[in-house]
Amino acid sequence: RGRRDRGPGVDDAVAQNSYFKYDNYLETGSVDEELQKCGPHVIEGEITVGGQEHFYLEPHPVLVVPGEGDEIAVYSPTQCIQKTQKTVAWALGIPASAVTVRVKLFGGAFGGKEVLSTFMAARLAVAAHRLRRPVRCLLSRQEDMESSGQRHPIKARYKAGFDPETGKLLAHSVDMFANGGHTESVTKEIMSRAISHAHNAYSVKHFRARGYCCKTNWHSFTAFRGFGAPQAMVVIDIALECIAVRLGRTPEEVREANLICSGEHTPYHQEVQDCHVNRMWAELKPEMLKRQQDQRDIWA
Repeated sequence: RGRRDRGPGVDDAVAQNSYFKYDNYLETGSVDEELQKCGPHVIEGEITVGGQEHFYLEPHPVLVVPGEGDEIAVYSPTQCIQKTQKTVAWALGIPASAVTVRVKLFGGAFGGKEVLSTFMAARLAVAAHRLRRPVRCLLSRQEDMESSGQRHPIKARYKAGFDPETGKLLAHSVDMFANGGHTESVTKEIMSRAISHAHNAYSVKHFRARGYCCKTNWHSFTAFRGFGAPQAMVVIDIALECIAVRLGRTPEEVREANLICSGEHTPYHQEVQDCHVNRMWAELKPEMLKRQQDQRDIWA
């Protein structure tokens, strides 16, 4: 199917239990028990973060030049030199030591030239190896965007319990469903990064993040700057905004109450050291408040 008719997505995959095998999750504390203790002071919801094109300036150009014997030289704007070398060697049935990959300056990537570049290099290498002639390919913008993949869309369901006096998060649970497309590509790695970043810059004693890699009828998705972290981090920020609305406070007040500090621990039990987020916020806060007041004065 083309991009304009991609068929069933995440919701259909969940309904049909269509997943790539993935068993990682992150949990600390007693999430369900703490949520129950919070009673009416619990918010829950759902958020979808869509895909995103890399739209780097330079589409994929690859040049493959045959050398002596089985030696092959690949000129590619790849982000993964070793992966390109191994893929070309596998496609030709030659040792990796016979494949030289050179990367010159290229016009952007942002994750989009991590996977597709290896496929292109392998295809061109087969032609160059058989024909004993250099082979070059430059994708058009349309071809590049249709084949390179996007940032992984993620649908997340969250549930958070909080202290009604301070707005402090007491427990937070999030289930994330990533659209992996029809092949795994780097979906599992993306989900692992999403899980480990789902707490954002906040301190939550009782925390749980679970990930599901959905197998769908879409094109495969790929790496994108942030590698799963942005889609996950926004979820807890949305939860804090909902808490702020419930308590009649500003989102900034609730976020400030939840910032992690040196000496505290992340959900994966790493002690936070040299944490400057509170200091940075203290320095930026006066300017933010001033700009907010300026905007109110303009629209008054």
